[in-house]
Amino acid sequence: MVITSCSYDCGARCVLKVYVKDGRITRIGTDERPMPSLKACVRGLAQNDVVHAPDRLTKPLKRSGERGAGDFVPISWDEALGVVSRELQMVKSRWGNNAIFLMDYSGSISPLQGFGRASRRFFSLFGGCTTTWGITSYEAALFSTLATFGTVYTGSTKDNFLHSKLIILWGFDPVVTRFGPDTVYYLNQAKRAGVRIVSVDPRLNSTAKALAEQWIAIKPGTDTAMMIAMASKNSKNMFLENRMGRRKPLNGLKT
Repeated sequence: MVITSCSYDCGARCVLKVYVKDGRITRIGTDERPMPSLKACVRGLAQNDVVHAPDRLTKPLKRSGERGAGDFVPISWDEALGVVSRELQMVKSRWGNNAIFLMDYSGSISPLQGFGRASRRFFSLFGGCTTTWGITSYEAALFSTLATFGTVYTGSTKDNFLHSKLIILWGFDPVVTRFGPDTVYYLNQAKRAGVRIVSVDPRLNSTAKALAEQWIAIKPGTDTAMMIAMASKNSKNMFLENRMGRRKPLNGLKT
């Protein structure tokens, strides 16, 4: 038995107990403790089917026909490394290092700690490259926590759901994309405690069906407009309450 973590990029990193015999996975177990714990979901427990899938790519493929035709032939890893090395050297000598664009997001290999640093280190030794700006996954979270808490990134444990009065799940479907094995557990506990849960999503997703008291089916691409409308209405209400003496002035994080 090999104890490892799930590699899906849902943010959970659940415990997997992988049983192997003669080089093949026979079954997969998970955390046996009661919730909240690190129990894997169906996708994690079914990785046996992914590892041994007959159409899984196990060798590098090289295009053999016209671009877009979908014709590829398998090559060795040494040959693949040689092709990539020659292409990098050619681009560097002809157009310079700025012509090399690196987009090294972690995705499903994020359990391999330091992967992003390794690629940046490699291209630094190679003379540099062009990279992306910002973080696609949570750039908005960085700005919002900086504005709200004064730090670049601030988080909290899921048990804080139990101290909420209103939880808004904005384009968030944790029943499917877990973002922590205990997320749905604490959302369930919060719902039982009477916390109101609202789902904002163009789709009536699985979480909205199971947990939400209200589903707001906004049109795709209108998130910003709805947020601005909500912020404007809230600012107007705060202004009126301040004028009427019902609200004390904001005082940093103490309010």
